[in-house]
Amino acid sequence: MQLTRRALVLIVICASLATVSGTIWAAWAASSHNWPFCANLIGSYLWNAYPTVENLTKASDVIVTGSVQTVGPSFESQNTLFTRIVLNVSQALKDAHSAGILEFRTLGGTVGCYTSITNDVSFARGNDVLLCLSLVTSPVAYLRVLAGFQGAFYVTNGTAYNPRRGNIPLNDLITEIRSHL
Repeated sequence: MQLTRRALVLIVICASLATVSGTIWAAWAASSHNWPFCANLIGSYLWNAYPTVENLTKASDVIVTGSVQTVGPSFESQNTLFTRIVLNVSQALKDAHSAGILEFRTLGGTVGCYTSITNDVSFARGNDVLLCLSLVTSPVAYLRVLAGFQGAFYVTNGTAYNPRRGNIPLNDLITEIRSHL
């Protein structure tokens, strides 16, 4: 009977510690906005409805067209995995300082044996794209695609494709963007 009572006390103590540590972790994660299991929401714009080209244009810090030069490597920062993307800019539509080579980040990637898959947009070397990018300033400054996949258009044969909008003639999209600058 004595051994059973000790085991029961040990179980109650362990359960209490687990509850307290879980509560402390949740409070810390909420205050630092660092939820590893929903990293795709961190730093994103959360839209009630899909943004229009006008909203994307106005909310973007940088809008460019170009070709993806390199993808990777991935790295960890503030308990979130990122992948570096280097873009060879062919046209800067917003922020003329973005001409030449531009680096931005996407959420997710692989570091060692750990892989993080997010709902963020993905790229491959050689992709031609039109990107609406936003500047994230905390804790360090970097560019990322605005509103996840909604700020990225894949370009093929003069047509821009976005999963939400489908195919749009690239010149029409550029004209619409310029009309909102």
